Amino acid sequence: MAKPQRTVLSEFKGIGLKSDITSYRNRREPHARSGREVQGALARREFPHAFVARFHTKYQKSNGCWLWQAALYKNGYGQVCIGRHRDGTQHNTQAHRIAYVLAHGDIPAGKVVMHSCDIKACVNPAHLSLGTQHENLRDAVTRGHIKTGFKVGSVRWRREQRRLGLIPDGRTIRYKRTRAA
Repeated sequence: MAKPQRTVLSEFKGIGLKSDITSYRNRREPHARSGREVQGALARREFPHAFVARFHTKYQKSNGCWLWQAALYKNGYGQVCIGRHRDGTQHNTQAHRIAYVLAHGDIPAGKVVMHSCDIKACVNPAHLSLGTQHENLRDAVTRGHIKTGFKVGSVRWRREQRRLGLIPDGRTIRYKRTRAA
């Protein structure tokens, strides 16, 4: 039986995603603190023409961004199915990671794809770059996407306010009310 012919879309240099799900799972490393898994490496290979063609029908180019029009995760990133696991469930990944692999090549383990345009649904390869999770979080803080500081009214907030002298420290003398005679 002949293998299906694979074609390459010139716009993305013919780079694809490694389809071996078990090796993908084995490369995933647990996050040190929370026990959550860090996204694993994505390796290149040629995609079947049907997958590449379907991928390119699911975004719309507007104002420099290529907005993902298909399924979105709850957090706003594009979702694309890249195959099936052994148990038959879908193997989904974020669309901007696929766009990066198609345009630029491999995503090494421990690296994340960062957006320069601050639009989660954007899959324009010109707006995507590789970085570490630390760089991505630092970038999000500087752009104002993640709030830093203390929650008003929390114990830490009150301690900081006391340290700055903005609220009494609670150690001041309190006078009891006396009845007028």
